[in-house]
Amino acid sequence: MPTNTQPEARPRRALGKRPAFYGDERLDMLFAMLTTLLGEVSVIRERIDTHERLLEKAGLFGKDTVDAWLPDAAAEAERAPIRQQMMGRVLRYLEEDMEPAAAGGELDRISKEVQHGDV
Repeated sequence: MPTNTQPEARPRRALGKRPAFYGDERLDMLFAMLTTLLGEVSVIRERIDTHERLLEKAGLFGKDTVDAWLPDAAAEAERAPIRQQMMGRVLRYLEEDMEPAAAGGELDRISKEVQHGDV
């Protein structure tokens, strides 16, 4: 029997009404999703740049080595939950809007399509 003593992480939700920018709830939702994604990509890009610069400065390897590397099954297995968490943060606004559809599995279908690049 697992002895995980950490409480299960609960999704964070802002209290109150979402800010309206365009007068159309769907456009506002899309704007919020894109803004969230922009924040995620910006942080990731800066961290990657930092790692590449430090590795090259240390004489270990450069950007070309990173570009040529192919992940093995273990790396893919470690990356999958990280990818899912990021997708959850980006798609949070859509998920909140689709909560009734989520009960029918629609959100799972959309998430799988996004993960496999079908959209």
